[in-house]
Amino acid sequence: MQNDALLNLDPVFSSFEEAIIVLDKTRRIIYLNAKAEQWFGNNPSTLNSHSISKWTNAITKQVALFNLVDHSLKSTNSKPIGEILLELHDSKDWMLVEAKEAPFDWQDKTYILLTMQEVKKKYLAEEVQRAVYEISDAAVSTADLDALFKRVHEIISSLMPANNLYIAIYDANSEYITFPYYVDERDYLQPDERKIKARDRKAKRGLTEYLLHLGQPALLTDQKISDLTKQGEIRMIGSLPLEWLGIPLKTLQGKVIGVLVIQTYIQGIQYTEQDRDLLEFVSTQIAMAIDRKLMEEKRQQELELFAAGPVVVFKLLVENQDSRIMEYVSPNIEQFGYQPEQFLSGELSFLEIVHPEDKNLVINLSSSHSSDSANFLSEEYRILTANGEIRWVYDLTYIHKVKGNELVEFIFYIYDITHHKETENALQLINETLENRVLERTSQLKETQDFLQLVIDTIPAPVFILDRDLVYQGCNHAYEELNGITQKELIGKTIPEIWHSDLAKQFAEENMEILTTGISKSYESQNPTVDGNYRNLVYIKAPYYRESSAEPAGLVGVAMDITDRKRNEKLQSTIYQISEAANATNDLDELFTFIHQVVNELIPARNLYIAIYDAETDSVSFPYFVDEFSESPEPRVAGTGITEYVIKSGEPLLLTYENEEEVTTQNEIAPTGADSSQWLGVPLQIETGKTIGVLVVQTYDEREISYTESDKELLTFVSNQIALAIERKQAQEALHKLNQELEQKVAKRTQQLNEQLAELTQRERELSSVVSMAQALRETHQLDEIYEAVLESTRVAIGASGVSIAILDQEADELVYIPGIGNFQTHKDLRLKPDAGAAGWVVRNKKVYL
Repeated sequence: MQNDALLNLDPVFSSFEEAIIVLDKTRRIIYLNAKAEQWFGNNPSTLNSHSISKWTNAITKQVALFNLVDHSLKSTNSKPIGEILLELHDSKDWMLVEAKEAPFDWQDKTYILLTMQEVKKKYLAEEVQRAVYEISDAAVSTADLDALFKRVHEIISSLMPANNLYIAIYDANSEYITFPYYVDERDYLQPDERKIKARDRKAKRGLTEYLLHLGQPALLTDQKISDLTKQGEIRMIGSLPLEWLGIPLKTLQGKVIGVLVIQTYIQGIQYTEQDRDLLEFVSTQIAMAIDRKLMEEKRQQELELFAAGPVVVFKLLVENQDSRIMEYVSPNIEQFGYQPEQFLSGELSFLEIVHPEDKNLVINLSSSHSSDSANFLSEEYRILTANGEIRWVYDLTYIHKVKGNELVEFIFYIYDITHHKETENALQLINETLENRVLERTSQLKETQDFLQLVIDTIPAPVFILDRDLVYQGCNHAYEELNGITQKELIGKTIPEIWHSDLAKQFAEENMEILTTGISKSYESQNPTVDGNYRNLVYIKAPYYRESSAEPAGLVGVAMDITDRKRNEKLQSTIYQISEAANATNDLDELFTFIHQVVNELIPARNLYIAIYDAETDSVSFPYFVDEFSESPEPRVAGTGITEYVIKSGEPLLLTYENEEEVTTQNEIAPTGADSSQWLGVPLQIETGKTIGVLVVQTYDEREISYTESDKELLTFVSNQIALAIERKQAQEALHKLNQELEQKVAKRTQQLNEQLAELTQRERELSSVVSMAQALRETHQLDEIYEAVLESTRVAIGASGVSIAILDQEADELVYIPGIGNFQTHKDLRLKPDAGAAGWVVRNKKVYL
């Protein structure tokens, strides 16, 4: 809204983020900038007669409340911002602003400039920061968890309406939920019920469990809760709230330790997404505070449990290696007949209860013992109880140099090992008796074992031994060479420690079958070898027994290498498939695709192409080309490319990064296509030795695929059969093409002869009809017979289905139709004017009408 007198000020005020309102001396609104117009509604021009009452006498900026309905201002009277924000929580009519009034003169008139800026978000952020600080302080200042929960409730209530609030703690190990703090207007639980039984339950489907499983804040209305209940997502426990806002309590590490929930049963209190975000913001600090208190209580419980245990603790402070102060003695010193006060008062010193003969074993409190600031030392010695009984103890001493050697803490952890010592002495006597027998037996076993090892090492086939737990007990030299592992490295290892997961699972299942059934069996497997290749093996496995047991004690396995046999079988199968493919495939494209599949079964062949050489035209074509990075080349005159080199040399070539420069330079080979890491090409030669093309495989990542000389030999071996198959298929296609051309020529010539025969037949029929008609005309002078002869001869001559004759009667100027034959028999005695019909057109124009 603009006043003409203030029109020049609008470019300045319209860019302000604050709402600018200009009042005349009667406080009537005469100008609003763009921001103010937003606050005053869509039609601010109706406010010309509206006034804003005097609300303050101050000329400085003040916090105030602006009414969005009647557009009035109200001072907050220095009320705390937190209380104001709480009052505004569910109000849509009031806005918290910082406002300032100032008079100014313009064109000989005095006006009042009122500026306002919304500050709710600003002060809310400050309140949230205050809450975070207070929660952090509560974690330190509160005495226990109950006090912390109450303080957290007070802090949240200062940010938003929170008359009903509860905190649930979740134990992930037991999956139990406890409700240590529960304040609610509708539901009330006694403290003993809350902590012991009533609200402790395994995770089911309440709203609390729903929130824990959801793992993120949830803002639900009563309708949404009812919908979730009907859908079976939750089971409502307790009274149904109108609004329910729950936040998972997560630490900075993402650990969920529980939930915090506020809810209301009162109409008019509504929680918003801003409340949800605010509560989520402070929830981490709340979670950390609760987690800290839980840890403190847990540590206190551990200390109490430790004090009640068998380990006695002494804490001694030594100053300047002389002054000694006993700071702590655990209550369980009573197990030795003493009281903590005897040591704390100086009545007894720790060294006084040590057995006189063992005092030299106790740590020397006057020496530094270590250059480190902290160190652990341990020793076993005897002490005397209060009634003079001798007890053996284990002493673990922690030395903490607080200030060099001037101030040192000694913490003694004393554990009674008297029974252990007595048992140890008894065992020592038994061990001394058995030791000689064990040494003698060990010597005998070693001789036997050495002999057995010598025997299996002479076996050329790999041999291994497993016990019943499938732990390797030994192997021979052949097994070591096959798998690249020494017997020393193998013994004591399990199958998964030697073999990868798939093979380990297979071996374990096979071996368990042998041990379970007690029957020898053979198995076939493909194993990786030391050089990175794979070998096909047949394992013959048999159980072995000990004299004292009918159950197998383990198994012995012998490996037979069948790699060469498998390879030969595969090659024979491949050659047969290629040979048959020449007849089984429909065309060369299908044959090339099949060849790619077969080659890929022998060696990796993701990128493969076949080039065909035409000696008559000295050209190379690429009828099959599959490559990750290059397009199929166009046919070309044979040049100096690597493909042409293999064709002309008639020799296979394996090109790698190592030999590429030498080979291409020496043979003047020009680079073509994408640069591959390895290129393997073999010539396709028929029985006469003639090269008809080349088969190429290549790879662009040598880490994934690496071709070897063995691959080159393998591909060369099958290349002749591939060449023969291609030649046979080319011949078949050429013969097929020749037959098609011959059939087309015969069909064309036959069609020509048929057409000539039809034409001659027609001419013969026409001449025959003319002759018949002439003969008939000579034999009769009757007009009807003449008409009949003409009609029949004409029908036969042209093969018509009907013939009619119309005679022009010039006197009557009419066409008179003679009785026709065939389809025109109805034309008898028909008379038409010459200007009607097709016959009339022929008469008038004296032309043939077809």
